[in-house]
Amino acid sequence: MYAPSELLDAAPHRAYRRLSVFRPGSVALSLLLVLGLETVLVLYLAEVARLFGLATFELARFTRTPVWLGTDTFLGVPLFPLVFGTIPPLNYRVVLLWLAGSVAVLVILARLRPVPVPLRYLINYNLLLVAGSAFYLLFTGYVGYDAEEFSRLYLRTVVTIWLVTPLFMGLLSLTLPFSPLERVGLVAFTLVYDMVFSAVRYAAFVWALRQLGSVVMANLYLFLGPLLDVIYLVGIFGLFVLSATRRIGRKAAYVA
Repeated sequence: MYAPSELLDAAPHRAYRRLSVFRPGSVALSLLLVLGLETVLVLYLAEVARLFGLATFELARFTRTPVWLGTDTFLGVPLFPLVFGTIPPLNYRVVLLWLAGSVAVLVILARLRPVPVPLRYLINYNLLLVAGSAFYLLFTGYVGYDAEEFSRLYLRTVVTIWLVTPLFMGLLSLTLPFSPLERVGLVAFTLVYDMVFSAVRYAAFVWALRQLGSVVMANLYLFLGPLLDVIYLVGIFGLFVLSATRRIGRKAAYVA
């Protein structure tokens, strides 16, 4: 016979992983550093916008697209949107091809079962935008706004995302036990990445509009614009989460 204490000692233990404790001082320092970075961005936003305009101008010239820098003002900051003349109009045959092609692909996708559901929704969303734009162009002949207005709208959206990113990523980083330097590094890396990616995307948008016409304008802004920004912001945060998970796994304490 075994004593009760011996039976308890022999029984399997359930282990619990204890996460690091959030220290108020670390959180306060992180918020202070993030707010400091936000303040620096606001103070030098005009210089950043000017540098962004010059970079997008050179990138657009690399694609052999004739562009020049325009002027705009947003939140009291001078902006320099790309001006690339007018978007080439599409004749009715081309518009009908876009409309028929997008509807045909929608019907084919509805019959293809092996296509994963998220990918199916993604493709259907873009095809519906193309079909809607083509249908609108078929009856009106124009989209209601020109290349300069699209360029101005895109640039204002980019600046808004720059201003929101430090606060969004800073608050999101407080959900995990990062150090203050890790939180600031996350915010700074995300902000720089967004600026570089936005410049490359801007030049690609200008090239696509000149080559494909206004039928893809809604897709470029609604899907490849702010929606894509949210996706890769969360993706960058996910990379930092994996790093934190590995560190916690190495230093985890288990208690019975």
